Amino acid sequence: MRDVNPFFQNSKSILPQVPPVIRSLIWALVIGGFLTLFFASFQKTYYLVYPLLGLSKEGLTHFFLWQPFTFLFVAPAPLSFGLAIHYFIQIYLLRTFGTAIVQRVGSAPFLCFFLLVGALAGTLAALLPIKGILLGSSCAVYALLVAWTLYNPRSHIFLFLVIPLQTRHLLAILLGLSLLLDCASGAYLHGIANLFGALLGYLYAWIKWDLPSLFPKKSSKIINADFRPFKEKNGR
Repeated sequence: MRDVNPFFQNSKSILPQVPPVIRSLIWALVIGGFLTLFFASFQKTYYLVYPLLGLSKEGLTHFFLWQPFTFLFVAPAPLSFGLAIHYFIQIYLLRTFGTAIVQRVGSAPFLCFFLLVGALAGTLAALLPIKGILLGSSCAVYALLVAWTLYNPRSHIFLFLVIPLQTRHLLAILLGLSLLLDCASGAYLHGIANLFGALLGYLYAWIKWDLPSLFPKKSSKIINADFRPFKEKNGR
């Protein structure tokens, strides 16, 4: 019988299938983004929102221990068309691939994975000697994509609805493009956080959920020296 990929299951009804944990994360991203953009629009509160809720090395040295979690739900100002597209893509990926993973592991393990990997990836990047403040949940979303790829390493997705690509190859392309764009715009800290998110997502899913590696070792053929292709006759 043919295996059904959870990515394509029950594609007729969309919203009723979204697990409550995914809905809660989407609402948290939307509400948190709008609130931070609203308060950042005022000069008096602009310099309080991002230093307090964003993730930075200075904040960690001052023991702002909430920052590794709050930065995931903070949107960078100002509001723009590019930011809206960015949020739309993140929400789409979270709804689509997150739902597939929740169906496999459950709501609580998925929420722990999303928050823990995102917080740890952001913290590791913030501790590097690079100035900046981390904002947004991109690193956690990349961890999510890696985990889904481990579940479906041989699945194919049609890029631009035309080009068939294996999910692991598409993931490598997305990571490379993201890093290239971040470096081109000078957002080095953001690109490094995304790489940390992908790496930690891989390690977490591989170790905690016992998923197969994306790079399986080829089985080596062992030649037995005592092996004889023909049986020897008795007396010879």
